[in-house]
Amino acid sequence: MKVVNIIEEGRIGGPLVRICQVTPRLAAHGVATVVLHPTERSERFVELLERNGIAHVAIPLQTLSRNMRLFGRYLWRFPADIRAICRVLARERPELVHVSGGVWQFKGVLAAALVGVKVVWHLNDTSLPLALRWLFPLVAFLGADGFIVAGERVRRYYLRYPFLARRPVFLVPAPVDSASFDPERVVGDPAWPKGVVTTITVGNFVPLKGIEHLLRVAAELKRRGLTLRMRVLGYVIDTKEAYFVSLERLRTELGVDFVEFHDGVQDVRGFLKAADIYLCTSRAEASPMAVWEAMSMGLPVVSTDVGDVSRHVRPGESGFILPVDDVRGMADAVATLAVDAGMRRTLGREARRVAVRELDIEVAVSGHLRAYRHLTGERSPT
Repeated sequence: MKVVNIIEEGRIGGPLVRICQVTPRLAAHGVATVVLHPTERSERFVELLERNGIAHVAIPLQTLSRNMRLFGRYLWRFPADIRAICRVLARERPELVHVSGGVWQFKGVLAAALVGVKVVWHLNDTSLPLALRWLFPLVAFLGADGFIVAGERVRRYYLRYPFLARRPVFLVPAPVDSASFDPERVVGDPAWPKGVVTTITVGNFVPLKGIEHLLRVAAELKRRGLTLRMRVLGYVIDTKEAYFVSLERLRTELGVDFVEFHDGVQDVRGFLKAADIYLCTSRAEASPMAVWEAMSMGLPVVSTDVGDVSRHVRPGESGFILPVDDVRGMADAVATLAVDAGMRRTLGREARRVAVRELDIEVAVSGHLRAYRHLTGERSPT
């Protein structure tokens, strides 16, 4: 089976990591994948693709943006981008097109419909501007033969329309490579001081990650006299630099200089190994890969109730779940874990077991195969 996986955003994020993890394993099951991606700002993605031996094609694609100038360019180039994708599909002749990256990347859906190739649309978020939420059902009705959803909340968010809910839907959580994210194999950050409880958060510095609430949690813990170290690892997105500056300003105002911001960390495993608690303060998620990686590394999780976190983090067994923006509740949970090393170890062990059983990359591979074979009519090998 040949699949063209289309993604219109080349900057590193969850969907791109998933593609690089899952694609080589799909090859072992007879799925040949070609990744189609934009030419601009895809350098690191190309490095990952080539490091993993994944075939890829780069074409000029204008990314959707809220910047009015770039949005105008997006509309102007829209027909040309569709034609360019159609030319690639006509040349590659795939049995299936897998559109990755979320709802706003719908050029691949329309192009595949124009050339008559079946489409599975991968939905992996729960936050979208209203205009795109209105546009989605129309595009999906015209072009999508089925959907992969990263979580149940994603399904409810997008597929509430009866005419879409009747199409095949496959639940595939974001994967974690539990063999790579294994606390028994990873060496911790040697530069990190021992003996001080450390929380860690992994996520780009964007408003949806709610980093300002993490800073307020830090301030509340400081007020209670708890001595902690806190790290936030991510990327400062060029369009969100003002947000990052506001976070630095708030950190100073709250007097929580023990919260460290790390921009551009590519391998987070050593940081996770050196940490004691994973803290997620996001406002919205779908299937947060960073949380699953922390669980795989044996960390207890304190998280807002976003995405499918509550399906895999059992309160009191592998972590704690609080309402979004509940600063005091998150501070309570972190404080509880900070003073009880035994609880941290117990919850962390269970978090690891859940990650291996429910979220490992092989679970994602099986989900992709199930979707591909169903939509193409290919039978599973006996």
